[in-house]
Amino acid sequence: MVTMALLFLVQPIWLAAFVSFLGCVATMLGVFQLFDLTKNADATDKISRDAIDRALKSQN
Repeated sequence: MVTMALLFLVQPIWLAAFVSFLGCVATMLGVFQLFDLTKNADATDKISRDAIDRALKSQN
């Protein structure tokens, strides 16, 4: 979209800028969701590991 705006294929420059801005925001949100997903996966593994450790200790 930016290239099209620079080549004047899209006449309203504000429209091209707005669509580019929306694309940047969508990309940032996607990267944040991937980060949050991987962060939560580690927390889930830790919780299950702790539960197993408690179960093993209570048996001994």
